[in-house]
Amino acid sequence: MRLLLVFCSFLLSFSLFAQAPSVSPELKNATLQERYSLMKSTSQTFQDYKVIKETWLDKEWKIMIDSVRSGRARLREAKAEGAKLESELLATQLSLKQKEASMAATEHAASHIDFMGIDFNKAAFTGLAIAVVAGLVVLMVLMVGRLKMVSHEIKEKTEAFDNLTQALEENKRNALEKQVKLSRELQNERNRIQEMRSTKV
Repeated sequence: MRLLLVFCSFLLSFSLFAQAPSVSPELKNATLQERYSLMKSTSQTFQDYKVIKETWLDKEWKIMIDSVRSGRARLREAKAEGAKLESELLATQLSLKQKEASMAATEHAASHIDFMGIDFNKAAFTGLAIAVVAGLVVLMVLMVGRLKMVSHEIKEKTEAFDNLTQALEENKRNALEKQVKLSRELQNERNRIQEMRSTKV
């Protein structure tokens, strides 16, 4: 019992004399670990125990709680910033995908052509167009050649028809002349026969 009394009085004396050190300006910006180390080093020791003033403990507890709250607030801010950055990243990725799709559509439009509802590669369409134009040119040359041949044949037939018509006209004229000559000769013979009859009578 006496030992307990001595111990209590000893603790009481330590608690009365143990004062918190004055807070230096450097300590205000110190970390919790640094404040704990300072509190531990400046406190009085009794055997294996440290004697710390309750007001100092309360003050350190309040600083620790404030630090935890501040850390949680910073964590919330960091999470909000992270969420904001993630949403911005998603928006950027979506924008990038849209731009890539737009670029792909532009590249497709630059290398393809839509003709009569059919999608053609421009090089293939150009080759096809050149082949069609070349075919039309060849067809036109063939048609012009054929027209020249037909025109030449028509000219030859027209000339032959004109020659034939001319020969027919000439034959008609010759036949008419012969007919007129024969008619005259016949009339002359009739006249002579008439004269011979009339002389006999």
